[in-house]
Amino acid sequence: MDIAFSILSIALAMVCVLVAAAEFTGQPAIVDTMDRLGATRIIPVLVAAKMIAAVALLVGLALAQVGIAAAGGLVAYFVLAVGAHLRVRDSLTDTAAAIVLASLSAVTLAAGLAG
Repeated sequence: MDIAFSILSIALAMVCVLVAAAEFTGQPAIVDTMDRLGATRIIPVLVAAKMIAAVALLVGLALAQVGIAAAGGLVAYFVLAVGAHLRVRDSLTDTAAAIVLASLSAVTLAAGLAG
């Protein structure tokens, strides 16, 4: 297992858990963003997706293919999130987190495929 893939997987899993926790607890900034995106009612689904991805990334430390699949799924998830922000014409500041997480997911995927 490549050390870069392991470190990136752990970091991405931690971010997914933290973001899911913020969504789950209904942090005002998150709720406002989800409302603007028209996604308030699917927050539980988004929380579950991030938690499943976090677990899969950690399982990927032992079974690389699982981690690679999780990273690929997160690339798709966060690219769709960027698209949702663009659809409502959010500012770059409001879209930045989705862009950063899409990029981190893509780098993690690339490291897994290279390893």
